[in-house]
Amino acid sequence: MKYTSKKIVSISDTNAKAVLSLIHAADIIQNNNNRLFKELGIDQITMSSKFGFVWIVTKNKIQSYDDIPWNTEMKVESYISSKTPARMVIDTAFKDKEEHILLYSKVETCLFDLNENKIKRITDDIFEESIDIIQPEKSFNYERFDSGLEYSLCDEITVRSYNVDSSYHTNNVEYIRFILGTYSVEETLNTEISEFEIKYISQSYEKDKLQILKYSCDGVDNFIIMNNDTEIVRCRVKLKKNKQ
Repeated sequence: MKYTSKKIVSISDTNAKAVLSLIHAADIIQNNNNRLFKELGIDQITMSSKFGFVWIVTKNKIQSYDDIPWNTEMKVESYISSKTPARMVIDTAFKDKEEHILLYSKVETCLFDLNENKIKRITDDIFEESIDIIQPEKSFNYERFDSGLEYSLCDEITVRSYNVDSSYHTNNVEYIRFILGTYSVEETLNTEISEFEIKYISQSYEKDKLQILKYSCDGVDNFIIMNNDTEIVRCRVKLKKNKQ
């Protein structure tokens, strides 16, 4: 099945260029995916109370094909494009009135057993509804992150209570907010993010002090977020010059 919602881009959803910001796009993706899971009876709240399981997002890759200006009416569709016993991939497409895809996301998630503190197999008995695996509308793969790069510190963040979700760790979207917060208004105005990929490795919690490290080369910014000696996330941002 597909979960479809309608969205009009509000001014609070936009960045300095008055177009949908990647942070708010990530919020929409997260909410739409959770509504899909609600329809399937496997949303985070239900899984936690019923089984003691939670979904952990391991990767999110977003490709942006065009700006989405303020007041744009769009359709957001989410569906499961891949399922194995180890992980599921949820694709989300942002479409305009003509059904053109403006932005596309692939979120990889796995099931975690809170009682046994380990990854849980994704079996069909947890689903209240039958699962349709739908052919993705955009085919792209997750990339390997380069090692051995010379990163340097570009920002430090303290995790606040408003960064924390119902699982009591830093919400996945907040890491995207932390990374995009390292860009200036001038950079936002003069460049566009064509691709954003983030890999979630570990967790952080309220009051943790995080270090954001960066390495840039040929229009690609690589980030690592650390909590002391623990690597929390890796991220790659591909940029292109803003349209004139």
